[in-house]
Amino acid sequence: MKTNGSKELLKAYSRVFSPTGEILPCGRENCKLLIAACQSESQEASLHFGNPETGFLNVENVKSLIAKLHPEIVFKELYLKVFNSYGHPLPDSIDNKELLTDLLVSAANVDSTFSTMWNFPIDIKFTPELANELTRIYNHLFSKG
Repeated sequence: MKTNGSKELLKAYSRVFSPTGEILPCGRENCKLLIAACQSESQEASLHFGNPETGFLNVENVKSLIAKLHPEIVFKELYLKVFNSYGHPLPDSIDNKELLTDLLVSAANVDSTFSTMWNFPIDIKFTPELANELTRIYNHLFSKG
């Protein structure tokens, strides 16, 4: 169950980062809200998420917190770097072994059956079966209905 603070964190995160995880031209105030939301949700008081007065983000720590609290967001960002909105692979992404590895690890973090089905570690080869399985996980997590 997501807390109200967690919902606020996700809302602030989506104002600052695109669906693929890139920083948006969102304005200083949105960054300040994200920093405050991260500080509120973090269990580590010493973790620095950015300057709450200037809105300058510590992107690495923000992304790390999101990965810890909401691994499905990391999966979604990586999925959308590899597939278009119709579930078809993007031409440049299927040969990017680092991106595919990150996507597979994130898939295993959100779907425990994925890692056992694909016998990690695997030799990263993009196959239709792999694409279908990644799309199944994505649809399960993010389809409305």
